Parts: sequence; structure tokens; C-alpha cells
Amino acid sequence: MPVSDAIRCAVEAVFAADHRAIVLDGLATIPEASTDSLQQRPPAEFLQAAVVALSFGDLAIFEGQLVNARVEPRDVLYVLESPGEVQPGLTRGEFRQRYRDLNLSVPDVLASDA
Repeated sequence: MPVSDAIRCAVEAVFAADHRAIVLDGLATIPEASTDSLQQRPPAEFLQAAVVALSFGDLAIFEGQLVNARVEPRDVLYVLESPGEVQPGLTRGEFRQRYRDLNLSVPDVLASDA
């Protein structure tokens, strides 16, 4: 899946210059949902945004969430609801602000702190 300009700008905003190509190449490997698949996948761009916002420049977190996005996207959805599982102390409000700071659409699941 190609990486959109919005995702590319978010990557450039939070990742070190020497990591950007690795991150962008990795994000491009997140598959788009298939109508033939029994697994319900969110759109690839949704997962790409989640991985960038979750990792926020941390390459180790990026690599772990990239695997989740490619293999088991439900794990990414779970972490969207509980971002402190990836980064202890990270609140839903702070995570929501990351999306805004990166000019990415805030997922519905983050619409409130509930």
C-alpha cells in the first residue's frame, strides 16, 4: 500500500532522518483489506497512522507495531484503546493529541477518554 502524503509528513515530523526510509518502506508493507479475507482489517492508511502515532519516533515500538499491523491488526486496535500498554503512562488524551500534532485524523475509538 503506498504511503500518503499525510503519513509521510507525520513520519518526517517524528522520526530521525536516518530512520525515515526504513519506516516508510515498512509502512508500505501493511496490506490493504481484502474482500476475500475472513479477517476484518481496517484500511491500510488507518493502520499506518496508528503505527506512526503509537511509535512517535521510537523505532523499537515502530517495529513491534508494524508486525501487528501486518499480521494481527486487532492488536493495533486494542492498543489504540489502551495506549499505556505500549508506552506506560501514555493516556488516551495524550495519544489523541499525538494524532492532532501529526495532522492525522483521530480515530473514533479515541473520541473520548472512556
